[in-house]
Order: sequence, then structure tokens, then C-alpha cells
Amino acid sequence: MVKPPTAPGDPSPNPQPPGPPTPDPEPPGPPAPDPEPPGPYPPEGFFVDPARGSDENDGSFEQPFKTLQHACDVVRDRVEAGILGDDIYLRAGVYRMERYIPGIGSFVVCRLEGTPDDPAMISAMPAFPDTPGAVQRKSGRWYERVVFDDSSRITKTWKRVDGLPHVWKVHLELPKSYYNWPPIDDIFGTNDLNIAPAMMLQDGRPLLWGRSPKALTQPGMRYYDAEKGNIYIRSFDDTDPNTTVIEMWPTAKSQKSNRQVFAGTYRHAVIRGMEFRLIMGVTKPQYEDLRYDGHTYPNLREHVTFEDFDSYFLKNHFMHERSSNVAYWTIRNARIYGPPREVLQISGPGHVFQNNLVIQPHPLWSPLNIAGVMNLRRMPEAAIRGNAFYGNGRMTPRQLKGGTIVQFELYPKHREPGGPDAATTYGVRIENNLFFHNKGIVISLGKGCTRMRNIAIRGNVFYDHERSAIQVYDAQKNLVIEHNTFYGTDEPVSTIQSNRCTDHALGANYPSTVRIRRNIFAHTQGKALGEKLTNPGNPEDKITIKENLFVDSPPLGKKAITAGSAGLRDPAGLDFRPRANSPAVRSGHDIGAYDRDTEAAPGTDWWNLGPEFFERTVQRSLP
Repeated sequence: MVKPPTAPGDPSPNPQPPGPPTPDPEPPGPPAPDPEPPGPYPPEGFFVDPARGSDENDGSFEQPFKTLQHACDVVRDRVEAGILGDDIYLRAGVYRMERYIPGIGSFVVCRLEGTPDDPAMISAMPAFPDTPGAVQRKSGRWYERVVFDDSSRITKTWKRVDGLPHVWKVHLELPKSYYNWPPIDDIFGTNDLNIAPAMMLQDGRPLLWGRSPKALTQPGMRYYDAEKGNIYIRSFDDTDPNTTVIEMWPTAKSQKSNRQVFAGTYRHAVIRGMEFRLIMGVTKPQYEDLRYDGHTYPNLREHVTFEDFDSYFLKNHFMHERSSNVAYWTIRNARIYGPPREVLQISGPGHVFQNNLVIQPHPLWSPLNIAGVMNLRRMPEAAIRGNAFYGNGRMTPRQLKGGTIVQFELYPKHREPGGPDAATTYGVRIENNLFFHNKGIVISLGKGCTRMRNIAIRGNVFYDHERSAIQVYDAQKNLVIEHNTFYGTDEPVSTIQSNRCTDHALGANYPSTVRIRRNIFAHTQGKALGEKLTNPGNPEDKITIKENLFVDSPPLGKKAITAGSAGLRDPAGLDFRPRANSPAVRSGHDIGAYDRDTEAAPGTDWWNLGPEFFERTVQRSLP
């Protein structure tokens, strides 16, 4: 290992790279159990400085490398020699794709391997609090500002459009790929196109999507004619777009599948402290060993932690839905802004998504916003806990669209051999999350004719939703919905009849076992539970509904409690803890998301943030 100097690092920070301002920090979440770098003093490892480094250097703190790829090459050689647990520290700067690697196409190819006691790491350089140019990430730690940016900038001249006095146009000859996905044709009028203009920023602010040049009726909108290659814009404040910076997703032909940041082998590894901006994906899906630069990178990505990162307007984040040898990932303490499509859709067991903020998913900024934030097709024993999801589908261009937050999209191919139950996803825990101010379905339990088993939805707050919080689609085996608070949600737990596979729908040929107990249903705009839960259609169904509190909603099930008020402290301020005189307390049971001693699970004290934090964060997330 490279030995560190004894003095603090260079006191002269690099110029702050362009990009989004850091949102107001919220109270730090729970401390990470992984070993910590020893503060802002140079830790032991290799260093990369895109401004002052050279790949001819030795990678020490005084003589850093210039490129992350070279640092990864050095670490790879050491792993092949049996040396594990190396760390790479990135100094402040903007990191872009250094060169296109045919067949791989990612920013970097690494072989980052550690041990359970000494994980390897790629980290932004730790910094003292309030150091000029440094940023504080969600955990409360400070780092030098490291930005991975894959945006393309429009440099051609914009011209006014005749008959539309505030609209400007530019023609771009962009490389095209074929997208075999029906909504693409519906949105753009063709499947053969370049999707870079599907996310576009003006001076760092996302432009809203319009359906035609004439639909650009207010400042801050744009439209893309994919067949003709024309982009139309009505600028913010109706300014001349030639005086502004217009950016979009990368225009390279490799955008379809090969523009992710990290490819290679990652085992007992941590990636932390950085920022991703207009990237097509954080990690590259892999299906076999990679060959690069004469070396083999085993198809292995296990025990990997991504933490303390901020992302802005990424197309996807973590997509390994059919990749093998992916297991035990942890994604935590992230702030994720404006993701139009999947954040998490990976295969393998034991993944954890914890203490993250997901702000304004499925926005009107991109027309490609019809998906689930998380799609759990192949994720047994996953845990989704302590997160806040705000504003899902509130800005979708299609009425009642915008995707779900947690989607269990399981089809017959995902069943266990010879049986009805899902073999690829089971034992999932969704616990202690805040789902706030959402338009789309929050949790969709099934979609494709497969009985799910051992799903627990516990201790969550569902607040201010236009549609169902939980939609039960397929048959369920041991579904538990308990100790949640549903407040201001239309039909919190709904049921839907499959139109493709009635034998697997709830109440059909395959019996279901469901337990719904000790929840608060307050101001639910009607019935709290779907018809097939209160009147099961299969005589073998075992639906247990008991000890729930109903406020301004018809009581259902055994030992139901009714009251004129839930007696919560301050729901409008996101404080759903019960008061001492709450019927949830007087019942003698712990009813709702918070028990009577008012202790909150780590990171779920949302009342210390308040709704203003989320609204302000949406505004400040515009880089």
C-alpha cells in the first residue's frame, strides 16, 4: 500500500465543478458499520486527481494518478497478486468517460475486492466540515466534490420558429438505435431514435416535456421530433437559448446499453461520497466474465455497498435484472432526484435499500417515466427500510400514469418448477418508510400470474396519495400488512382482478393467506380495503383483518376500532406518533407505524424534516 504523509492534505481546493447545489442537509442517518476513512487527513490508498495528476505518478497523495481507470488497473494487478482491500480516493473534479471501451463502454472497469473485515473502496476524498468546495452528503460526512457527468451539450445555433414567437428550434443529426418497447413509439412516433433529448436541462434546470411545438405554452419546456431530428424549446424566462447552456443525456450510439459508470468485478467493496449527473446508469449489467486489456474480470458482484451519493436525472441506477452472481448489495444514505425510470432492478438475494431520499420520481421532465422505482422480479430476502419517497408521478405527462414505487412484476417464468409460487422473489420486507404526496400506485403486489409468498409490509407511513397505497394483484401466501399508518389515501389497500390469469388472481384457484392488523386507516376517502379482501372468492382463502383503527372510514374486520380522530401529533408536519389520548394507545395495542413509547426506527423521525424540507429539496435539486 502507498503510505500517507503525516500532514493534512493540500489546503488549496480544486475549483468547484459545475452542477447542482447540495440540498440543505437533514439530520444525519444511522452511522455506517463499514470501516471509516480516518477523516480529512490523507488515508492509506491510491489517489486520483483529474486536474493535477499524471498516470506516470505512483498514485500517492503527493503524486496522484490522473485517471480512475489507471488506478483501477493498478488495483486489479494487486488483486491478481492476492492483495485485497485497496482503497482509491478521488480528489475534487468532474469525471467523464475517459475513453470508449468497445463491448464494455463504461466509465471504468475495476476489479475491486476486499474482505468482510477490510472491504476495498472507491471514495471521494474526505474533507473537514465547511471546507470551501466540499459537500456534506446525507450521512453527515463531508467530502471533496466529485462529480461523474455524462451529459452532452448542444452547441449548434438555435433559430426562431415561424408562427411561434417564443419557440426556438435546432436540428441535430444524432446516431440512432432501435428500441423495441411499445411506449417509445407512442411517445416519439418511432422506435428508431436517439433518446438523449428525453432529458434536457437549461442552465441546470430540467425542461418540462411537451407533446408538440404548439404545446410549449409556458417558459421552461421542450419537444423532440425524433423522426426529423428537430428539438424545440421555449426557454426559461423566454430568454434566447443561444445565451444559455443546454444539456441532455449522452448522444453517443452506445447510450442504449453501454454508458454506465462501473463495470468489472466488485466483491466486499464500498463506493461512496460522489455525485452522478445525467448518467445512463451507475452499474453495468453483466452476464459473463469481462475481458479487458488482456485481463479477465470475473462475473462477480457480491457484498457491495453504494452509499452517501447524490444523483440527478439518471435514466437508470442499478440494473442487473438478469445478471448472475449478484448478491447482498446495500444502497444507503443516497439522495436521488428526478429518476424517470428504475432505480433498483437487480437479481440475487439479500439486497438492502435503506435510509435514502427519492425525490420526484417519474417526473414530467422526461417522457420515459413509465416504470417502477424498484422492480423486485428476482430479489429474494430483500429489505426496503427507512426511506422517504416523495412526489411519485406528480408531474407525469400521462394522466394516472407515472409508474409505481415498489413493483413485484412476476410472471409464469418466475415460478418455482411445478408450483404456483414465485421462486425468484420471496421474503421481502418493506419497513419503516415514508411514502408521501404520491400520485401513482405505491406498492404493486404482483402483475403476472404468480403467487407471492412471505411479503411483510410493516411500520410504514402512507400519506396523501391519489391512488391506492397497496394494490394486491396476484394470489398471496403469508402476506402481512401490519402496524402501518394510512392517512389521506384513496382505498389504501385495493385489489385488482387479473385479466390474463384469473387462476392466480386473489380469490381464484390458488388460495391466499393474508393478515391485515393493527393499522391506522384515517381519512381514506372511502373503503379502506378492496372487495376481494373483505369478501374472498376462494373458500380456502384465509384473510385475517383485526384490531385496526378506522377514522372517517367504515370499520372492517374483527375488533375494529372507530374514532373521530386518530389522535396523532401533527400529520401535516409528518409527525404520525400517537398522542397519549390517541385511540391507538387506549386500545391497549400498538396500532400504527409508531408504538406508544414514541420511539422511532433509526432515520424515520420525519417530523424533524417536515413537508417544507421535501418541497424545498425539489426546488433546490435543480442544478
